[in-house]
Amino acid sequence: MDEQILIQAETYHNEAMELADDAFLAKTRNDLAAYLDLLTRAISREIEAAELIPIDNEYEPSRSILFRSAANMAYEAEEYRLADRLVAAGLSGFPPPDVETELKNLYENINFMRNLENANKELADDGFFFAIEGEDTFFGGVLINQVTDRLKDLQAIFYHTIARMIGLEFGQEKLTAAIKDEYSMYLEAQFAGSYGVLVKIGKPKNQLSLFPDFPELQESAKPIVVPDLIKEILDCLELWERADVDELRERIDDRKYFENFVAVAKKMAPDGRSIKTVAISSSPDIKDRPVFLRKSKKIWSELMRKGLLPPTDIDTTSTRFILRGFLRHAHTPKTGEYGTVKLDDFETRKTITIRVPMTYMKDTVQPHYEEEVQVVGYIQNGTYYLDDIDKLNEI
Repeated sequence: MDEQILIQAETYHNEAMELADDAFLAKTRNDLAAYLDLLTRAISREIEAAELIPIDNEYEPSRSILFRSAANMAYEAEEYRLADRLVAAGLSGFPPPDVETELKNLYENINFMRNLENANKELADDGFFFAIEGEDTFFGGVLINQVTDRLKDLQAIFYHTIARMIGLEFGQEKLTAAIKDEYSMYLEAQFAGSYGVLVKIGKPKNQLSLFPDFPELQESAKPIVVPDLIKEILDCLELWERADVDELRERIDDRKYFENFVAVAKKMAPDGRSIKTVAISSSPDIKDRPVFLRKSKKIWSELMRKGLLPPTDIDTTSTRFILRGFLRHAHTPKTGEYGTVKLDDFETRKTITIRVPMTYMKDTVQPHYEEEVQVVGYIQNGTYYLDDIDKLNEI
């Protein structure tokens, strides 16, 4: 290994980081011209650092990390073709597994943004841009349930977030129906590449007339500003993707809303095969970065480690179970913390009754009725309690 090469590369890298820091400061001052100039110079210097290092396993992970850094900066500068080439250069060497994964994820982001750029779309006021990519998508098309199921998940998050921001107690069915009367989600357009749709939001003209049939809420209900609503949803999804459990729990401080959100977000996330990426943005404008959801068990393991997954009143040292079977029959009581489902277990050929937290029932369990599923949970005092559920073909 030539130490001089590494010393020179580190010098160039440090200069690039100084330029990148200056670029960030310029951006905070809203001096976009200076930001782009400094960032472009930082990219050039980082490329010089990366290209100094030979393609040789003994120079890893330095080489691939430098190319990853340069590609990330090019991505931030919206130089997507350059970013694409830099990712390819990083992967052409011998990157360690974690860096390789980050480079591949960045490639997916770049490819997605280039599709948006080529689509040349504009966003209607107050809405989402929603797109998915994977084996079940093709140019201008998608397997129907892959998009409809996830749009239903997004809709569930949308309405629950409105209810939470207004200050309603989780699960007030009549009030939930009233929210749906006031706010609507419409599919406005679609385009090819990654399969994407624009989701327009219908809102009441007069915020002061919210819930006319519920006069007790006229003074307590908080008015909704739609851009703030969209930002809240995207921020929470980004925290979910980053597995930042503590900040997400602080953001959604009501336990029931929190449990529902993490479960629905998991259901909306990709399976890693048929759908590899789900992207949601406040706009298809390439300047507005989407939140990218990917298949990840990281947040689920963090939630379990911190004891934040229902059932929260169960001793987590109880016996764990994993059952695979056909989900059928459900009972949702009007009051109480749990409903029940019945599972025809493939292994024992018996029908097993499983208690389900009410925060999971409607949005994450009911959609799996009459499907083959895997259910994970706890057995306490002979009773089965659901902790997680997935379609068998998505595990």
